Amino acid sequence: MRKKEIEERISYIKKVIAKLKFEISDVDLSEGSGRAEKFLKINKEFIVNASNYREALIELGETDLIESFINFEKKLKTVRTSIYKNPKDANYIQLKENLIKLQDLIKKKEIIEDEIADLENNLKENISLKNSFSENYCNVFNISSIEFKKIINEDSIKFPKSGFFIMILRRFLLTCGFFLILAYFTTINTPGFQKNISVLIAIIVLTFIIAAFVGRKTVKKRAIISKIEKEYRKFKVNEERYEINSKNLKEQNNILKNLTNNINSVKKELEKLKEKAHKLGNDIREIF
Repeated sequence: MRKKEIEERISYIKKVIAKLKFEISDVDLSEGSGRAEKFLKINKEFIVNASNYREALIELGETDLIESFINFEKKLKTVRTSIYKNPKDANYIQLKENLIKLQDLIKKKEIIEDEIADLENNLKENISLKNSFSENYCNVFNISSIEFKKIINEDSIKFPKSGFFIMILRRFLLTCGFFLILAYFTTINTPGFQKNISVLIAIIVLTFIIAAFVGRKTVKKRAIISKIEKEYRKFKVNEERYEINSKNLKEQNNILKNLTNNINSVKKELEKLKEKAHKLGNDIREIF
């Protein structure tokens, strides 16, 4: 199966190179304005796929095919040099290639701008989360923002939950209440139980009332602390991403800067080529 796959790939590349040779030969034999257009078409196709062809040939190690590929590249350059002998055709090709280059650069710029916007939103979200966590922590534990910064910098943040024994008592009362309900349903039909039913109901109700009031504030505060603790875990995860996103944002801004410079450079080149086209009598309306 591996041998068959390699043979199929070699056969495909042979067909590709044969097709390219025929196409470049057709360009070489052509005359007039159509020659430049045909050259542009094959050159664009070759540029787009050249890296894939090279990788495949290197992987397969087919010396003859590699040589054919290199010869085609040389032929492509020879044809370009031949076309460039005509200033009109040279100007036409340069205009089209620079316009394609400009369009590609603008697309890349738009992609980078979208990525930068996403990174900036992520960084803002992280800052908002940090501010919200900071405010909530300071309010719950009654500390100043300066103390909070010190705790964060020292990485000594804690979430102490008071009322341990009160919580045990509350759970004990709730457990007793559930057991009393179970006992009620278990013995409800017992003849001797009917006399004491009202007493048991009163004890159950009283147990749950006491449980509800015991540690009510403690439960509420512990719930708030648990919520802040979750916010902190989320904040820590986002903080790690913040460092990565900050680095990526810096890199993307540098890429955007270079792309913007390249776009401006290509635009200037296009303006020069347009002026030259007018002097040579090239009709550039179909290009733009």
